[in-house]
Amino acid sequence: DIFLADDHELMELALAGSAAERSGVGAASLRTAGFARVGEPRGTTVRVPTFAFSSAPLGDAGLHPVAEYRAPAQVPSESGPYPLRLVTLKRHHSINSSYAALPVMRMAEPTPIALLHPVDAASRAIHDGDLIYVHNELGGVRYWASVTDDVPPGTVAVPFGRSGISGDANGANSLTSDRLGDLADGPTFCDNLVQVERSDQSR
Repeated sequence: DIFLADDHELMELALAGSAAERSGVGAASLRTAGFARVGEPRGTTVRVPTFAFSSAPLGDAGLHPVAEYRAPAQVPSESGPYPLRLVTLKRHHSINSSYAALPVMRMAEPTPIALLHPVDAASRAIHDGDLIYVHNELGGVRYWASVTDDVPPGTVAVPFGRSGISGDANGANSLTSDRLGDLADGPTFCDNLVQVERSDQSR
């Protein structure tokens, strides 16, 4: 039964009779090397160098055929209740929130961290390692603060798919809108505003 198969058995099933197996890539070699390239990447070979300023498929879809700038739906303001732009940061070891409680995910990132620029941290009396509360009109999540210039001023970055400190089960999903983007109805994970406050604990 395929539903009872473990990861190694599923890998062997996926490789059986595949182009990868026919080219000499098998389960044993993948366990040793970790990865293998099989042929040319699909859809990336351009025979003649081209650059398109206008896209006919976009025009056919009822959109402007030339790429244009559209301002974010949410614009931060120092005088507003939520002056910081939220970025949901995709980490190498994170997946969607459906898998956030898996032990392997918890072990890869045992401490939920939010990144905050030193300027924004200083104005809120937040220090590296402080427990902070990131919130907006939709909800709130607690993280440990990482004060760093890896993010620009006016921005707070929280992990994608990872829940917050114990008691905050939903993570970034509690802070992001259900609103869809204007192209292909994509999610708007990075078009949301928040405020950050220091909590009463430090790590």
